Amino acid sequence: VAASNNIFINNSDGSIGGYDANKNIVICGFDFSADAIGRCTEVGFSHCTNITVQDCTFHDNSEWHMIELNSCKNSTIENCYFYNNKVLAGSSEMVQLDSAANQDTFPWFGPYDSSPCKNIKIVSCSFDNSMNTIEEEGLNSAIGNHTLADIRNIIISDCTFTGFTIAIKFIALYDSTITGCNINNCGCGILLHGNAENVVISGNVIVGDRVDTVPSTNVEKR
Repeated sequence: VAASNNIFINNSDGSIGGYDANKNIVICGFDFSADAIGRCTEVGFSHCTNITVQDCTFHDNSEWHMIELNSCKNSTIENCYFYNNKVLAGSSEMVQLDSAANQDTFPWFGPYDSSPCKNIKIVSCSFDNSMNTIEEEGLNSAIGNHTLADIRNIIISDCTFTGFTIAIKFIALYDSTITGCNINNCGCGILLHGNAENVVISGNVIVGDRVDTVPSTNVEKR
């Protein structure tokens, strides 16, 4: 249970860039909650290689992210359950993939060398935000980012998404696949609104069109 703005974060001193700060870490079988804290990223990694998060539950954030992989490569999030992201204003993702561009993108440590996230798998996970109202100013998403980051070689497969403003949302995405997912009752299923190249989207089932307080003209539907 969070008592500060993170529960688990890798222990870099901020001097090691690229992907060499920490390696070969597995987090398995935990239940993470940030219900008692305002801003919190429950699990955060920066400048890391070979990170695995599996068989975990994440819930009750009111701001920031449940998992952030920032300037990481060769990592996997598998068989995890995410629910109740209570953000009402701004843009927030349950799982954010980003690059260490500045202190705003990763406030705990640097260096801020903009190393991109790459070679990330998110498989067999469930994301549920159906308990919250979709607000016009609250761009809740399950996976993605809200900064211009050079994100590459991302595999999102066999996941389910329920009740988001936008289920999957990337500002920039390259050489990636989104396959075999079920997206239910969301304002928008998949949104790539920036730079996108060589992205395969196939075999997904998108059902329903949830609009609570969001005017339909403000949401791009795909």
